[in-house]
Parts: sequence; C-alpha cells; structure tokens
Amino acid sequence: MLEQAPAQGVMGQRQKILRSAVASNVGELRVEATRVLGIRRRDLAEQMVELKGLRGKNSSVIKHMRARIEQEQADFDASGAKIHAVRSVHLKLLRDVFHLLGTATLKTEMGELTSALRTPASSSACGAPTRSRSTACAKACAAPARPAARSSRC
Repeated sequence: MLEQAPAQGVMGQRQKILRSAVASNVGELRVEATRVLGIRRRDLAEQMVELKGLRGKNSSVIKHMRARIEQEQADFDASGAKIHAVRSVHLKLLRDVFHLLGTATLKTEMGELTSALRTPASSSACGAPTRSRSTACAKACAAPARPAARSSRC
C-alpha cells in the first residue's frame, strides 16, 4: 500500500498533464478551423456579390456563345454525314479491289493467258495472238506506243 500511493500520485499528475495538452490542442484546432471557415465564407460571399452584379449584363455574350454552340453542333452533324459517305465509298472501292484481286479473277486471267500462250495463231503487231489474247495484253497492244515498246509490253 505504501508503494501504490506514490505511483497513483505520479499517474494522476501524468493524466492531468495529458488532459491539459489534449485540451489545448483541441482548442487550437477549433480556433484554426473557425478561422479557415470564416475566410472561406467571406470568399464565397464576395463571389456571390460579383455574380449578382454581373446578372443581366452578359446576355449578348451568352447569345453569341449559344449561336456558336449551335453552329458547331451543325458542323459536327454535317461532318458525321460526310465521314459516313466517305466510309461507304471507301468500302465499295475496297470490295471492288478485293474482287479484282480475288482468286476467281486471277484464275480466269491466268487461264486466258495460258490458253493464249498455248494456242498457235496469227500474231498481231505486238506479237500476241489475235484470237485469244488476255485482257492485259489486249489493252497493252491497243495503247499507242512506240513499236519497240509495244512488243515488250505484250
């Protein structure tokens, strides 16, 4: 019991010191929070006064901004239609190219070329057979060119 009395006295003093430190820190925190909230309220009140002062003065600016937004919306809608049109043309051309470069077309062209090379017939001016020429050779022979160049294309 004799030993507990000094220990409780020291513990009591320690608790008092901690209580006073916590209380002073909480008080400082309240003062700082009140100060920051006051500054924020004052700034908001100033902004509100400025906004109320500007009410009605910017109607021409707002009308101009609305007209600009409507114009940009119309341009955007028109560009969407243009993009769609270009895309559809591109897809059509792409299908045509794939058709021209497809295996069926290439087989047909190769068959024509093979039969033209195997068939002995009278020759045209460029040396290609006249009865069964391939489309590419017929176009090359029909194109105006020098005589030496004509024989090299067919």
